[in-house]
Amino acid sequence: MAALLARWCLYSSAVYKQDCVRWASKKAGGSTRNGRKTAGRRLGLKCGDGETVRAGNIIVRQRGTRFHPGTNVGMGRDHTLFALSEGCVQYSRVARKPLPPVKGQKWIKKPWRKFVNVVATTKTHQLTLTSIVQHSAL
Repeated sequence: MAALLARWCLYSSAVYKQDCVRWASKKAGGSTRNGRKTAGRRLGLKCGDGETVRAGNIIVRQRGTRFHPGTNVGMGRDHTLFALSEGCVQYSRVARKPLPPVKGQKWIKKPWRKFVNVVATTKTHQLTLTSIVQHSAL
C-alpha cells in the first residue's frame, strides 16, 4: 500500500510540474495610441441660398435640428433636410415668441430659429435648337 501511495505522489507531482511549465508565448505589448480616429460624417449645407434643387435633393445634413424644415422641405429620421418639390432654396431666421423669464436667467438661449424653404420657381421658356430654327424660319 505504501508503494502505491508513493507512486501516486510521484505521478501527481510530475503532472503538477508539467502543468506549471510556462510555454513560449508573446509578451504583452501594451496598448497602442493609434486606431481611434474615425472618418468625418460629411455634415453641413449641401445646397446654398438661391440654388435650384429638384425633388429629393438633400439640402442639409445635420445632427439635431440646427435648421428646421420650412415649406416644401421634409426631414428624415437623422434630421436630414431634403426638397419635396423642385424650386429654389431659401434660408431664413424667424424670431421666436419671447418666453416668460426664468428666475436668474437674463437672456433667451436662442431667440430665433433657422428655417429652410424651397420656393417653387415658375418655368420660363427655354430656348432649344428646334425653337430657334422655328423662329428663324418665320
